[in-house]
Amino acid sequence: MKKKLKNLIEYINPKNVIEYIKKGGITYLEINQIHSDKMLEGKNIVVTGGTSGIGYEIAKEAISLGAKVLITGRNTDKLKEIKKALNCDTVQWDISKAELAKEKVEEIVKITNGEIDCFINNAGVYKDSQYDSCSIEDWNKIMDTNLKGLYFATREIVLQCFEKRKEGNIIMVSSMAGIQYEDGPYATSKAGVIHLTHSFAKKLLNKNIRVNAVAPGITISNINQINEEGNIYKENTKRKRILSAKEIADVTMFLISDSSKCITGQIISCDNGDTLL
Repeated sequence: MKKKLKNLIEYINPKNVIEYIKKGGITYLEINQIHSDKMLEGKNIVVTGGTSGIGYEIAKEAISLGAKVLITGRNTDKLKEIKKALNCDTVQWDISKAELAKEKVEEIVKITNGEIDCFINNAGVYKDSQYDSCSIEDWNKIMDTNLKGLYFATREIVLQCFEKRKEGNIIMVSSMAGIQYEDGPYATSKAGVIHLTHSFAKKLLNKNIRVNAVAPGITISNINQINEEGNIYKENTKRKRILSAKEIADVTMFLISDSSKCITGQIISCDNGDTLL
């Protein structure tokens, strides 16, 4: 007991504290242990493109784990349905209109009182268009939503909310297509999302804002006209099946939670190993 007391006195000795500071400072570590059914309790989350598919599953699951969620989408009627079904806030926002990013984030900040813990860039469009068939219209539509819209939405949420809070969490939804060397505009846009994940994470590292991405494989959603009632067998996949949106949402829950506070600048492939083929 005397030895422990002596060590404590030695530790709190002002001379020792000054010496620690000279060596670079003192850092304290807080380990978060979270009960799974309450892992997002008290969190305020914004999900873009949350009216269907992966975005909807993320919003639904986050709410079930205690979070308060605001979703955005283009379709006003769908937003009304989701608001009633999930009892969440909504904002009509076509993310492809980058000139509206500042105004729409201002609206979101007003609704949430600026208390946003996590911003999830999920809104996206898809068209199976390759370099030999891609039109300029296809290219612009995909890039305006998947890359340009995402860029300016992220910038505004950082400037208007996270920098003021001195903390934040941004999750990008990329794609397996962005990791593989595909030549179409969709894959190119999702590769750009991966680049932005790394660059934003590096840029915002000292601002206590972390940035990560999930990269799903082929997933059941409206974006590819596949639903859960149909056959999800897929020949050219590692496990011969398509993924469910809930599987992607499960991974995202971890990235939202404080259990992942040590993770930033990472791309998590949710593709059953298909990018390893």
